[in-house]
Amino acid sequence: MADPFSSNKERAFVIVVPVGLPPELHQCDPEYFLVVDSGATVHCLWDAMCTSHLKEQNSAIGWGGVGSHSVCIAIGRLCGVTFCKGKSSNWSKVLITSGTNDAWVIPTSATMLFSQVRVKRQGHQCILDGPVPS
Repeated sequence: MADPFSSNKERAFVIVVPVGLPPELHQCDPEYFLVVDSGATVHCLWDAMCTSHLKEQNSAIGWGGVGSHSVCIAIGRLCGVTFCKGKSSNWSKVLITSGTNDAWVIPTSATMLFSQVRVKRQGHQCILDGPVPS
């Protein structure tokens, strides 16, 4: 039987290098990426990093399952940066803000959510397909 710790084994490494990403995304921390959710009625964040106009709040939020709920500790406006690909095929940085107090800080949230419902209520069109940074 071969020794699994032998130094004679060849090792292969795969390095994935994204092509065409804006330089800012090369160092961007993915834990602050929000998942677009078509059923979320508010933006859900696990800390106040992406908020402004923050106010303390204690409200319960249900997650859809029986007995599945969490507690919101603060409410504010969502603030962040996203990247859009323009007609010239160049990626540009765009500042986004919800403009209303619809971002709930829920420390026990497993994923940060971007509410498609809130965006549509504000009159924006949600385009979920098309070019993405690869």
